[in-house]
Amino acid sequence: MNSSSCVAATLSPSERQELALQVLTKTEPVTSLAKKHQANRKFLYQQSHRANDALEETFSPSTEKSVAA
Repeated sequence: MNSSSCVAATLSPSERQELALQVLTKTEPVTSLAKKHQANRKFLYQQSHRANDALEETFSPSTEKSVAA
């Protein structure tokens, strides 16, 4: 296991969420975020995809109908 895998495993859910949001909002390049947080780019992309999937599910038309009912 490399050091970036170890660091990623120690991140709290809120830290993962914050990183995912930074990737999604493109506040800075993923490579910079990865270096700054000692995580690899693959991990950051995985977190951003999970966050994006949750957003899409939350705001999908079928979900909005269910919530409004």
